[in-house]
Amino acid sequence: MGVFILKEFAQNAFNLFLGVRTLDGYTGLHIAAVNGHLSIFKFLFEANVLDVEARIFNGGATPLILASTSGHLLIVRFLVEIAQANIEAKTNDQATALQWAAVKGHDGIVRFLVEHGANIETVTPLGYTTLILAAQAGQLSVVKFLVEQNVNLEMKTTSNETALDAAIRMKFQPVVWGHSTEEKFPSITQ
Repeated sequence: MGVFILKEFAQNAFNLFLGVRTLDGYTGLHIAAVNGHLSIFKFLFEANVLDVEARIFNGGATPLILASTSGHLLIVRFLVEIAQANIEAKTNDQATALQWAAVKGHDGIVRFLVEHGANIETVTPLGYTTLILAAQAGQLSVVKFLVEQNVNLEMKTTSNETALDAAIRMKFQPVVWGHSTEEKFPSITQ
């Protein structure tokens, strides 16, 4: 009987330890997601004491958003396919995992999230779409992929800026949608 009680106490203490958050609100899942430690992530998930939708205090990111931002495709896959994390979860500024992956240029994650139903037309309160964010960040391969998915090219931010406008403002090579630069944007090539 005493061994059982001791074992039960040890398990409860272990579970309590796993549920501890940092001062910023990071759980073990958040830390493993940011650092790409899949084996630790799986262990923590399987311990079933941490919430895959838990948000950090500063910014509101979930483990999926952090893994997407950090470029850890295997953790993103695990979260979406196994843990069934909310693919449309948003940070406090209303950006999704797809939008963060697009900004950071993580092509594989962008493709994976889109293939698994992420909304490519999500708009932040300031009017930023995934396309505008990727163009503003100069992520040409992500922009090309999104264009291939038939995103709305004419969407504008609340400051009346399209994806092309954002790319030009940031002094990135203009994004070309299936045309030569001269043909599509004659004023910027002269």
